[in-house]
Amino acid sequence: MISKQWVKQTRTYFLAFLRETHFPELERQGERGATVRYPEWLLRLIGVLAVKGKEKTYLGIHRLARTYWQELCGPQVQASPISERQLRARLKKSALSLEAVQETCSKFFHRTTCDKVVSADKMMVRARGPVWHRQQQQQGIIPKGLRSLDTEGTWS
Repeated sequence: MISKQWVKQTRTYFLAFLRETHFPELERQGERGATVRYPEWLLRLIGVLAVKGKEKTYLGIHRLARTYWQELCGPQVQASPISERQLRARLKKSALSLEAVQETCSKFFHRTTCDKVVSADKMMVRARGPVWHRQQQQQGIIPKGLRSLDTEGTWS
């Protein structure tokens, strides 16, 4: 369920996340032309709202954006609601490719998580704490200082 309170909280968290990850801001579309009126982070936040609202059409996404416009913009954006046509065009040609967004998010995740990270099988992740040798695992010996250990894990 989407509420104005949820949108405000998500906006605060989302902007903090973008600052922490040094998210590049789009100044203008292309080499020339006027600066953009609606910042890239606002369009990304509208995308988050669309996912939360399970909205799949551009018309539905625009309807959601207009409904929660004041909460989405906050004090940073003093503009009238974006048109459906402009929203569709901006969502289609985002400033970053999907790969760049994934890389940014995964770097932030790895930098901020503690040693309780869960990874996929056979995924190479830098270990924290003392070394646990294969022989020790086979013998059931757990080195002093290791915690939250996957005793069924294997080495590649």
